[in-house]
Amino acid sequence: MKRQTKRLIALLAGCMMALALCACGGGSGATKSVDYANLSVGDIIPFGGYDCRVLDVQEGKALLITNELVDYQGFYRIQDDPEHPNKVTTVSNTTWAECTLREYLNDQFYNAIPEEDRTRILLTHVVTPDHDPDNYFAVEGGDDTEDYIFCLSMEEAYEYFDGLEDRKAVFAEGVGDGQRPWWWLRTPGKGKAAFDGAKTYEFVFVSDSGEIQEYGSGIQYELGVRPAFWINTAE
Repeated sequence: MKRQTKRLIALLAGCMMALALCACGGGSGATKSVDYANLSVGDIIPFGGYDCRVLDVQEGKALLITNELVDYQGFYRIQDDPEHPNKVTTVSNTTWAECTLREYLNDQFYNAIPEEDRTRILLTHVVTPDHDPDNYFAVEGGDDTEDYIFCLSMEEAYEYFDGLEDRKAVFAEGVGDGQRPWWWLRTPGKGKAAFDGAKTYEFVFVSDSGEIQEYGSGIQYELGVRPAFWINTAE
């Protein structure tokens, strides 16, 4: 009887401790509240099921980027094959506006974010500057887009990160196993620009050393994806 009483007391004490942890926001399953109105650059906050870093804060909004590489994909632009109506073919040059990575981020990835967070994400007018516009072999950035989710441009990656170490990232658990943690930017690479329309089949990326590789990697290769997005910070 005494043993049962002791076990019951221990069980009740454990339950009381668990309840106390939940009440004060502790414990691995607790949901953290975010004071969106008082975000600062450099903050790491939970958002959409990911830990996200605050890159910029402006009146009523903030720019976030996932703290880790949360996916592993290529840039591929896919179009119908006119000779084979039931097939599609991968095109060898593209822009951010035309690529399937953009389509994926603004469809499957965006819609997988819990609604409570998703409703905070702002539709953003995204401009991708031409790469090396003063050079004879300049590469066009492509059409402007309206995106909820996007990759940073090369210019933004230089602006928002403080050097090599700060730009380094690692894969989220279960993503990119065994691969080098390189991550895509939306700026076209200039390594093998087309001579006619100045589109490219390479895009700039950040290497595992934090360097921005301006010549780029081929769109057929899969690299890490670090989605960025603006959110409404009004309560």
